[in-house]
Amino acid sequence: MANFEEILEIPYLEYIVGAIFGAGAANGMLLLTYIVQRYHMSFWFVYLIVFFLFSPMAAIGTLVLIPTIFVCIYGWLTIPNRSEHKNLKKNKVNSVAEVERVYRLHHKYLSEYEDLAKKVWDYTMRITLSYIIGLLVVFLLILWIDNMLVLMLSVFAYGMLYLIMARKKAMAMQPIISLLYDECNPEACASVIFALAKKARKRKSFPLPQYLAQCMIFLNDPHLAADIMVTCERNRGAIQFPYYTVMGYAYYQLGDRGMVKFQLDECEKAGAGTNNQAVALLREQCLTGIKNKLDLMDKKFDSCKQYFRAILEATPFECQRVDAHYYLGLIAFVDRDLDDAKYHFNYVEGHGNTMYFKEKAKSFLATIAKHEETVEEV
Repeated sequence: MANFEEILEIPYLEYIVGAIFGAGAANGMLLLTYIVQRYHMSFWFVYLIVFFLFSPMAAIGTLVLIPTIFVCIYGWLTIPNRSEHKNLKKNKVNSVAEVERVYRLHHKYLSEYEDLAKKVWDYTMRITLSYIIGLLVVFLLILWIDNMLVLMLSVFAYGMLYLIMARKKAMAMQPIISLLYDECNPEACASVIFALAKKARKRKSFPLPQYLAQCMIFLNDPHLAADIMVTCERNRGAIQFPYYTVMGYAYYQLGDRGMVKFQLDECEKAGAGTNNQAVALLREQCLTGIKNKLDLMDKKFDSCKQYFRAILEATPFECQRVDAHYYLGLIAFVDRDLDDAKYHFNYVEGHGNTMYFKEKAKSFLATIAKHEETVEEV
């Protein structure tokens, strides 16, 4: 048996121990991040843990490092959408450039909106620079100042700056989102996001992936919508529920009831038992939306009409109103209530802009007009 002194004389021992402790600290941060995302805790909880309990957190991360590695490998091998990633690679739609190439084959790319992408990119870069400068200042204060109170206040101030800048960065994206939600122009919105991805030199994932995928939904391209969503990290809090909503809609358009039901089941598991009211509301909206798609496929039109009428009363977004009016018109057409169908389809034709619903509504209106002419002749 080697004694303690012999163990200490092992070559590069201090580097090995340092590497293990560093990996443990990183693992502890990842575990803390998972807990925060899983239970939707506050940013300040992370701040307090890292600042006051960093050593215990790193020690726990080190102790569970090996089990965590095995859990990650198991999760990677059994992840539900791993087959979707394989199919994506098989179909070669696995990069930003390739998705854009496929998009341009079927839809319009509006180069006049590239200036908007440049403005947004320049603004977000200034915000990113503010992050870096603030972090550098905090790092220098940690090196030069021994006063714990000053260090706490500086880290607190940086946390506040981070939250303010993150909010400003999110607000900078609103003109892009408005092209889809307010102007009902998915072609313009998609063009800006593609241009923004080029500016950011994105290769495998998109900025604003859920909005780009919604653009594909409203352009009647569910395959491309699914391809875009598969490339994003769906387990992050901000994208989790939009992922299920968009994928449920895409599979509805593809007529795959089994996969729509799968998205519903996965959504039910996500965020279950959360105490965060905002997350619970978002989850409930996601579940209701996917259930509505199943009701449409099962021809449960009474519940569908209630859902879409509730959307018309509640939503401030024009694209959602157009979507609701289209399906209400479709249900009325199936029920042979042609006056009601005309009302809804006329709204879609007048407000649909470049959404594919507009052309479909025109087609239905032409069919109704021919029917009315036939009735008058008789």
